[in-house]
Amino acid sequence: MEESIITRTDDLQNRSYNKNIITFTNFLTPSEQSLVLSRNYKNIELNGGGTFTERKRAFFLPDYVDDFKVEDYIVALKVVYSFKELSHRDFLGSLMGLNIKRQCIGDIYVSEKEAYIYVVKEMADFIKHNLTKVGSVGVKALEVNLGEVEIPELKTEKIKFTVNSIRLDSVVAHSFKISRDDAVRMIKEGVVMLDYIECLVPSKELKEGATLSLRGHGKVRLLKIGDKSQKGSTFVEVEKYL
Repeated sequence: MEESIITRTDDLQNRSYNKNIITFTNFLTPSEQSLVLSRNYKNIELNGGGTFTERKRAFFLPDYVDDFKVEDYIVALKVVYSFKELSHRDFLGSLMGLNIKRQCIGDIYVSEKEAYIYVVKEMADFIKHNLTKVGSVGVKALEVNLGEVEIPELKTEKIKFTVNSIRLDSVVAHSFKISRDDAVRMIKEGVVMLDYIECLVPSKELKEGATLSLRGHGKVRLLKIGDKSQKGSTFVEVEKYL
C-alpha cells in the first residue's frame, strides 16, 4: 500500500509541476497523510474541508495559485432524519452500499437527528439524490457551506502517570492500562501505531504531540512531558479519546 500511495503522489506532484496545474488525491487516512508528508513535497496542502478533520485530500499547487478554494473540491452534506438514533457505521455502510468508494468520503460527524459528511465534489449530487435511507431510516441530504458543519464535542479523558523513560512501550502500557510485557508484545505484533504509522520498536523515544493508537483499545495523544520526580521518574500527561 505504501508504494502505491507514494507512486501515485509522486506522479501527481510531477504533473502539477510540469503542466502547471492543480492535482489532487481522494481522501487519505492519517497514516497515508504521514507517508505523503514524509516525501517533503513542495507546494502541497492537506485539507479535509474543516479545521479538525482526520481524513484529508492532498493538493499539489502550482506557483501561480494564491487563492486556492477547497470548496471547489470538497463538499459538506448535512443529512437530516428523525425518530431513531444512527451511528457513524450506519452512515458509512449506507454510503458504501451505493457503491461509493471509501476514499471519496471524508469525515462523518453524527449527532442527534442530523449528520455531516465531507465528500469529493464530483460525488455530491449523486449522494444527495440517492442517499434516501440509512438502514431503515428515511434521510434527506442537503449541501451546506463548509463553515456550517457542526462538529460534535470530542469526549476525552486526561491521564497522568510517571515513567522511567519516554519509551513507546512504557507510555503505551500506562495509557492503555496493560502490562509492560503486553505492550512490548503488541508493538512487535504491529498493532500499535505511532502518528498513524506502524511502529515495531518498543524503545522508540516519544515527543510531545505524538499520537498513539492500540488496536481494540483506542487512541491517546501525548500532551505533556513534565519534570522529573525525586526518584528520577518523568511526569507524563496524555489525552485519551473516549
